[in-house]
Amino acid sequence: MGQPVWGSDLYALGMVAIQALTGKNPQMLTADSTTGEWQWQPGWVSAPLAAILTKMVRRDWLHRYRTVGEVLEALYPLTDWLR
Repeated sequence: MGQPVWGSDLYALGMVAIQALTGKNPQMLTADSTTGEWQWQPGWVSAPLAAILTKMVRRDWLHRYRTVGEVLEALYPLTDWLR
């Protein structure tokens, strides 16, 4: 939205991931009228992954992940099947 803050890169990465999963440009997404949070979750995306991506694109940047390390830490439990 043209107002970069700490973590804007993580927001952008989250939006790219959401676009890849949904096939929708960010301009096509709708926001909840009460919270302002993006409504994007298709039913086939796992709840843990959806929660991580949703946190990455929170409207209030203070409620987003602060570092890529925090994102990786959240993703790590989802990779059990790789080990």
